[in-house]
Amino acid sequence: MNLEDYYLKFVKRYLLFLFSLFMFYSIFILLYFKDIVISIFLIFLSLLYLLIISVEKITVLFIKHLKSMTLVSFLLLTFTTSFLFLYTYKRAGVEYFYLCLLFTIPLFFNLKKDFLLIFFISFIICINFSVCLFCDCGFIITSRFLKNYYDFKLLKLINFFFLLAIFFIDMLFISQKDILISSLKESRQDMYADLKMLTKANKKLNNQISNIAIKEDDFHGVYNLAKDNSPLFMDKFDALFPHFRSELLAICPSLIDSELHFCALIKLGLDGQKISMYTKSSIRAVDSRKYRIRKKLNIPPKTSLKEFIEELQNMASESVV
Repeated sequence: MNLEDYYLKFVKRYLLFLFSLFMFYSIFILLYFKDIVISIFLIFLSLLYLLIISVEKITVLFIKHLKSMTLVSFLLLTFTTSFLFLYTYKRAGVEYFYLCLLFTIPLFFNLKKDFLLIFFISFIICINFSVCLFCDCGFIITSRFLKNYYDFKLLKLINFFFLLAIFFIDMLFISQKDILISSLKESRQDMYADLKMLTKANKKLNNQISNIAIKEDDFHGVYNLAKDNSPLFMDKFDALFPHFRSELLAICPSLIDSELHFCALIKLGLDGQKISMYTKSSIRAVDSRKYRIRKKLNIPPKTSLKEFIEELQNMASESVV
């Protein structure tokens, strides 16, 4: 299952939880208190969440505009809680659901990225609770079905257990959200690693194509200049391999011209014996020069100077990446 499907399933599960919560609460009010109006209102809310779950296009739209849709849901649930708080004479424990809303905020929002949105929702919840708690709000209708002390006591007990249940369920969903975020990070890291590998492979291929594109006549011309130990050799070599000198100097700026000349001969594929012959040097002098260059370039013992120079362009590409 990819991350998009996992997230879709995650949102659907939480919407299913909201549907179950409102449906259970509405059935309980209908059966115990016979309050048909409030029960129908809560059933309508629960069916709204069921509709979002059932219709794939609506669910995708909900996820696509998750922040705005979540904000609307929080406002709707906050005003519903405020209405029920006043409807039950402020004595049925409905205020517990304000805490439920605060518990749910970390599930949908990131503190760093959505700080203002979190502050706004928290502010609305606190203002609603304060207004309902300290103001008369006599214009809001109250229940005719809550008749005695035991009705309020029972509702308060049920609402308290709802608070605990919602708290633990929210914690479960938050842990699932953390798993989703971790999976997303790992997926991005894998994608970055694949992109990096493809970029290196592409640059390596471009270098190979560039080398293939070198005209055979030009290569033989430079080779013949090396064979004759011509003073024009390095100028022609630099024209044929324009980045070779700069790549070597980038690794070791202290390389002198004679050492660059020596590396250029190896780049052409000359072995120690031919270098000795063309430069009129002894094999021992060639080996000594190789040793000094290897030391300057800090080449590992298991890697030959020839291998190092052959891989030079690839190493330069990797350093750019």
